[in-house]
Amino acid sequence: MTNTSNLLKLLKKNQLSLTRPRRLVFELLGNSKEPLSIQEITLPLGNMIDRASVYRTIDLFEKLEIVKKVYVGFKYKIELGEIFQPHHHHVYCTKCGKTFGFEEPKFIDEYIDKLGKEFEVEITSHNFELEGICRNCNKIS
Repeated sequence: MTNTSNLLKLLKKNQLSLTRPRRLVFELLGNSKEPLSIQEITLPLGNMIDRASVYRTIDLFEKLEIVKKVYVGFKYKIELGEIFQPHHHHVYCTKCGKTFGFEEPKFIDEYIDKLGKEFEVEITSHNFELEGICRNCNKIS
């Protein structure tokens, strides 16, 4: 479970309060093992907070870098940002949309540093997402 005290500190720093919708969305994302679609966020919270509050919360959280979007094809899912979890990347299934996280191997990080030096660019961020067909979807095909 993710620590809500860090969320509380970040919100207070930005002169915001920890409302019920913010706490519920944060806890749902913190308890998830993979990124969630908006639908996967709104459905379990549907009887506790309205859909508009979920969207407003996600929008605010994205601005504060509490969450980030993980692009899956032309759609996206939401997960907690690097303030609340280690830097990682994703592999997703193009058939069922299941998303798997993986930590970045050291050699990739070293290669990114090398590219930054080669092109004389200070690399401040990067994305590395892979797509394919998962084992379960391959069995169905």
